[in-house]
Amino acid sequence: MFHKKKIQIDDDGIPVKVNDDGLNGYSPVDVANYAMDNYSSYLNTGDKKYEESFLIQLNWLVSNIDNGTWQYYYDNPRYKLKAPWIGGLAQGLGISCLVKGYRLTNKSIYLETAKKAYRVFEKNISDGGVRFMDEHGDVWFEEYAVLPPSKILNGFISALFGIKVLYDETKNNNILKSFNDGIKTLEKNIHTYDLGYWSLYNLVHEHPATLHYHRLHVWQLSEIYRMTKSKIMARYAAKWEEYLDSRLCKTKAKIVRNIVHVKRRI
Repeated sequence: MFHKKKIQIDDDGIPVKVNDDGLNGYSPVDVANYAMDNYSSYLNTGDKKYEESFLIQLNWLVSNIDNGTWQYYYDNPRYKLKAPWIGGLAQGLGISCLVKGYRLTNKSIYLETAKKAYRVFEKNISDGGVRFMDEHGDVWFEEYAVLPPSKILNGFISALFGIKVLYDETKNNNILKSFNDGIKTLEKNIHTYDLGYWSLYNLVHEHPATLHYHRLHVWQLSEIYRMTKSKIMARYAAKWEEYLDSRLCKTKAKIVRNIVHVKRRI
């Protein structure tokens, strides 16, 4: 979902981040999310203005891919990333948008660009990709291509969504293998994100997810279950849904998250 906070739409119809000093730069994730919002609005209303905006974002993704990646040209201090940097969330969301665009218009440039963007999932972070294999042989697709990996849950799953939609369109077995490798990792490690009352946002900062991201986790796990029929995903989706129904769980998650943030600042 596209968030308008600290975002402006430029004269070309593209979202651009704004900070205290003015324009900060283009975020491929914001562009892709804005594309998705317009695509959904077009399907729901049939209004051509949404289709036009959707295609504007797709054309930006086509024009701004560089060696198979969408790069960020501003620093990310929280994850110690210096510009330019890349991430699996942007790659996955961009692929999902482009495949939808290909299905809508039948323009091959969208599918070909999605294929280029996929290749980064077959390259390790140390080699300029977004893939990380841990000491157990588990394959992760990282929202931020940084070492050590942060293992952000929503970014990992969004990357898997992009890989899956591209496989559905191409039936390429290498793409299917990447998806299956990621699902195996998710099934094996999803318990590490469970606090017993809430879900973790990532495995580095160790703070409970915000309400928005916890809800997103529930939806994402439900979607993975729909795609794979994984009983593990169904179990955790239901478990985390129960946390949402508990005022005590919500309150505890908020308190613990604030404590963790305060400790990080000290």
